[in-house]
Amino acid sequence: MEIILSGGGKPEKTKELDKFFLSLLPKKKPLLYIPIAKTTRPFKECYDWFKSIFDALGFKNIEMWTELSDKKLEHLKKFGGIYLGGGDVYYLLNIFRKTGFIDVLKDYIIKERGIVYGHSAGAVILGKDIITASYIDEDKFDIKNTKGLNCINDYGVAVHYKVKHDREIMKLIKEYGFKVIALPEGVGLYIEDHRLSVIGKGKVYLFDKKGKSKLNILKAKFLF
Repeated sequence: MEIILSGGGKPEKTKELDKFFLSLLPKKKPLLYIPIAKTTRPFKECYDWFKSIFDALGFKNIEMWTELSDKKLEHLKKFGGIYLGGGDVYYLLNIFRKTGFIDVLKDYIIKERGIVYGHSAGAVILGKDIITASYIDEDKFDIKNTKGLNCINDYGVAVHYKVKHDREIMKLIKEYGFKVIALPEGVGLYIEDHRLSVIGKGKVYLFDKKGKSKLNILKAKFLF
């Protein structure tokens, strides 16, 4: 399993993460871009924006999916990696569940050991529960089941993290019982099976019932 969790942010903040992601990809396979969470602009604009960023980093072989209802695991095998874009995580989960793509993607990650980069909402959905976005996103879809893909060993993922969010994160932990990885903008966590690496400038934080701590790679690797 290879996953990059990004706390979000504009391209100038995520450049180090983006370059690291590209370094993991096989050269001869295309990259799959899924921008479905972005509800505020046409997908064509999303693609042009995304392509311009990765073109500048020397990677041009990019495909985009905006319709997931007919997609199977065999369709994903052609890609060297998947980039899940940011936006509205409630909308993203709603589409993933309606189309059944949530199970297809999880099989790609777990069974095929596919490489997935989750940016902002794309990172949140890879965690245990998207309720970790409830203090920055509004649930407009009355989603009853907020469980994510749970690829991060029962951790939830909080993005765009700032110190002012500490109280909200601790409330969620007390109510829902799971631990949380909190990522500021421009900071990412690379998870390769049980090996962890922090990418970017900044700290990654862990929250549990005891409170908040900075992620210590040597200690945290035993938690995954």
